[in-house]
Amino acid sequence: MSVLLRVFGVAAIAAGSVVSGCGTQPSPPGADPHGERPRDPPRNPTPAPKPAPPESLTMALVDQAFGGATPAFPLLASNGNQVAMGVASPIGGSAVATYRVITFSNWTNMSDAWGSSAVDEPIVDATMTTMLLDRAMGEPAPLPDPRLLADRAAAITKRLRAGGFTPFDGPAIALGGDDTAVGPVKLRTVHGADTELIVRLLDAGDRELAVNTIQPRATSLVGDATCVATPVARRAWFDAHHKRVLVEIGWHAGADGCVLPDPEYGMWPTP
Repeated sequence: MSVLLRVFGVAAIAAGSVVSGCGTQPSPPGADPHGERPRDPPRNPTPAPKPAPPESLTMALVDQAFGGATPAFPLLASNGNQVAMGVASPIGGSAVATYRVITFSNWTNMSDAWGSSAVDEPIVDATMTTMLLDRAMGEPAPLPDPRLLADRAAAITKRLRAGGFTPFDGPAIALGGDDTAVGPVKLRTVHGADTELIVRLLDAGDRELAVNTIQPRATSLVGDATCVATPVARRAWFDAHHKRVLVEIGWHAGADGCVLPDPEYGMWPTP
């Protein structure tokens, strides 16, 4: 709990410094009591601590739950058939998020990705984020139960160990252009006429090995306008031992105030 309390402490100190600025300030050293400017103004004043960003409150809980050793997601099972990924889902337009660990075997936007072997395990749930938001606004609210957080993280850690989950071979590869080399294959990402994203897996000779299409998604309302998030290819990972490629799809909100969907993920075998 000490980690989270330190985060809230920084926010509280910063909030206090802002409030004190609204009152009458004492004259600085060297100032004339009748309102003249100080003869020797203080140099290099110590800046007030900055408030902790709201998302750090969520990640402080996650780090606390895993005892300071949050898994280095994404992770691949020893049989190469499943991926585990930590997913933060913002609450409304705030930066406070729920956090859960998902496990999948294909693409998360396809029905067969969520079969009997799929798992969706929360760590920071919606009730806990309400507590974080209330405390960040200075309202009285309890801290999320550290024992419940630890129990959830321990169950996830136990399952990941049992499945032999380990990190992918190399770092994430940014997906920015039409074609991106990922190990011995290429990922071709293009937008269709209706802004859908088409992701193709190609071999070295441009032969198509697999394809998936991610559609735009209506998410929320801003005024009378419907927000439509456009899918965007973000990153990929490759594992040479298991011959697997993992793709991450993010979203472009299109307008201020729109809520973004969770990222989509997909895994394909490679030659």
